[in-house]
Amino acid sequence: MDIGTHCALDTCKCLTFLPIACPHCMRRFCETCVPPETHACAAATPAESSSSKPQGADRVRCAVPKCTAYSLELVPAAPGVQRAQPGVAHKAPRCERCRGAFCMRHRSFAAHNCTAAAPRTEGQLRADAAEARRQKAREALMRNFPGFKSK
Repeated sequence: MDIGTHCALDTCKCLTFLPIACPHCMRRFCETCVPPETHACAAATPAESSSSKPQGADRVRCAVPKCTAYSLELVPAAPGVQRAQPGVAHKAPRCERCRGAFCMRHRSFAAHNCTAAAPRTEGQLRADAAEARRQKAREALMRNFPGFKSK
């Protein structure tokens, strides 16, 4: 069973669990090696690799205040504007508690010191619904049978 992919850059070769394909050469890299300038992409034209737009400018910046990395979430394009390069087709990972967009280093709730409450589990939601039904039944019994005493 293969888990993860090694970065295609010969000097990196780190194991990555979310490899990103270069839109020019289609090789799979880790987050730091995917910019065409970093892996000396032969398929990228000089105009594309030396654009005035900084790398990651079409992605949302990490929500951690002093972090300069970008999340995998794309900034929404203006209506009627076509992106020069197609973005990812999947939903970018977000913190499961606060739903914030973070870079790969800070996306877990422990890494960015998330203070949001943990989402309720399905079992907790079912228990809450059962308690609400019991309370509603008690109220109906007390309304229809005034002498009824609840336990």
